[in-house]
Amino acid sequence: MISTTHPVTWVQTCFAEQNTGAEQAWLSLFRKKKLHDFLQKGFPTKRDERWKYIDLSALSKTAFSAASLSEQSQRIKKFISERKLQNDNTIIFINGHCADIHMGQLPLGLIVCSLQQALLKDDMQIKSYLLTEQDHSFAALNAALLTDGVFIQADKDVVVTKPIYCIYISTEQQAFVACPNNRIVAKENSQLKLIEEYVSIDTESYFNNVHTTIHAEANASVEYYKIQNEALSANHIAHVTIYQQKQSQVKTYFFSNGATLEREDVSVIQLGDHAETRMIGFYKLGRDHQQIDHHVQINHQASHGTSTMLYKGIVDKKSKAIFNGKVWVGQKARKICAHQANHNLMLSDSAEVNAKPELEIYADDVKCAHGVTIGKINEQSLFYLQSRGIPKTQALKIVMNAFFSDMLNHIADDPIKHYIASQVNYDEPV
Repeated sequence: MISTTHPVTWVQTCFAEQNTGAEQAWLSLFRKKKLHDFLQKGFPTKRDERWKYIDLSALSKTAFSAASLSEQSQRIKKFISERKLQNDNTIIFINGHCADIHMGQLPLGLIVCSLQQALLKDDMQIKSYLLTEQDHSFAALNAALLTDGVFIQADKDVVVTKPIYCIYISTEQQAFVACPNNRIVAKENSQLKLIEEYVSIDTESYFNNVHTTIHAEANASVEYYKIQNEALSANHIAHVTIYQQKQSQVKTYFFSNGATLEREDVSVIQLGDHAETRMIGFYKLGRDHQQIDHHVQINHQASHGTSTMLYKGIVDKKSKAIFNGKVWVGQKARKICAHQANHNLMLSDSAEVNAKPELEIYADDVKCAHGVTIGKINEQSLFYLQSRGIPKTQALKIVMNAFFSDMLNHIADDPIKHYIASQVNYDEPV
């Protein structure tokens, strides 16, 4: 049995602060059950194989309070207006609560609202999604302390050409916990793009525990982008679960830069034949004791599915990067083609990388491959650039940008590509 840490006091206090009695009866019972589940499980520890390389002790040592909605100050408004991603469709969250929604002309059949608004409009539909939550500690904590989130649904044949941009701002309040829960539904033959970005203003130590679920129905197409630019002392734990039906296409792009502790758990379940999945990820660590952990798993439960997993990282100083990529092929799946690769660039002898690629195959007639590389910058490349009069610092940036730019080439949408490039840059040393 796994030993766990029980941060009973602050979790129960946060639950009591949020439990006002104004919500639906089923939701109140659901949250109470999830609180009980979490208190039974506690946080994972290093005795758990999936968590053995990451230190979660700060989450139990800090007395977090429930997140509160701060007003949009002039600084926040200026910050939002200066975002380089110019987009008509923007949803603003402050400390986990929906603060504002700016939508252009939406196509008929597209629903975009906060999760709390969706609960008021059609709580039975949201109930059907919430009750399928995964059974692990952070999912239970997210449900028990549910703050808000986004609900997006594209009906059959709806094509959304412009991305929907969700920006999650942590500000003013210190040592708080926010639990956004995002639900994305792409009905048959629909297409949509979603960007989630996490940033902070005037706050440092806080805890974002995020849960995002994406349903891609038959022949649907979903592009999901996530940019993690949290404060230097922030904690960011996130779970993304994706369900794919036949002939659906899902592309995910993860870019991790901030936070002292980040864990991204991504699970893709291909339930229908001929589903396609492409997963791209990049992480950059440049501070002592910073930890970024990406656990990615693709479950091929149907035949003729394809998946590509490519993650890269740059690791500097006394930081730690963790990558675990797993491809699972079920017994009934046939003609699967799956590839995964993880490449790491180490800039310091004190940096640490723990990489573990996995294949678990229970079917014949499949093509699956995986690989990992961990190495330092090629000194010959640096020497070549310096021999042409380029200073060493600038030569280092050129090599790192080349390593990163390869990831950007997988993004077809130019405005999104340029925006991400502006957020993950090397104007300063890593």
